[in-house]
Amino acid sequence: MEFQNLKLEKAVIEIRYPKAYLLWDRAGSLWTTVLKNWPALNNIEANPSKTVFRLDLEAVYELVVEFEAARIVAHRPKQNLVEFQSIVSTFLAIIAEMLNIEQFARVGFRLIYSHETATREAADELITHMNLIRVPEGQYFGLQKKTISPALTVKFTGEEVGATVRINSQTQVIDFVPAPGFFEIEAINKQSHRVLFDVDYFTIATVDVSQMNFTEWISQIYHLIKRDSNQFLKGS
Repeated sequence: MEFQNLKLEKAVIEIRYPKAYLLWDRAGSLWTTVLKNWPALNNIEANPSKTVFRLDLEAVYELVVEFEAARIVAHRPKQNLVEFQSIVSTFLAIIAEMLNIEQFARVGFRLIYSHETATREAADELITHMNLIRVPEGQYFGLQKKTISPALTVKFTGEEVGATVRINSQTQVIDFVPAPGFFEIEAINKQSHRVLFDVDYFTIATVDVSQMNFTEWISQIYHLIKRDSNQFLKGS
């Protein structure tokens, strides 16, 4: 399994900041300003401590503002991340200005990739063959190995930034039965299996808002992820 063959499922950027009491007073003005940039926004959730809007462009975006954090989640974004970077820069600039945020306590950039397989067992085997962890043969802990679901989490930390890499298998289940009377809609019962490769890159030290250029930062981290991911995926 190689990085260039993976499908990008999600791109996420999250900022954390000190308690933003101004959110209670300025939530309406904040989202009015956001709507001027993207009139097609649709409200999903609204309460005093959390507001969520959905935006459908090349990808589907969730824009979230909370009392101590804000995030953008892009579902199936294009690999170049150009649209994602543009939305991140505009949206987070509005939040920082409207809520008078001067420092970010944490900034995180997360990419989640997938590789589909025919069965869950095939996904498990792919992870095992990466040789990131040794799975012994025979009986251990009083159990004979039949099916394993390997999962690995590795965390790297420096003085100012860190990264967490997660690899695991997953089975997705879609089970939908239409309401009585909707005869033209068919029921859906489907399973899909995949390996997930998840990289979360984040700041440890506080970051001044004035020094943060999200477009450049995302580009730099994305370059590192593309450069180094095969060291985990290709095995020995």
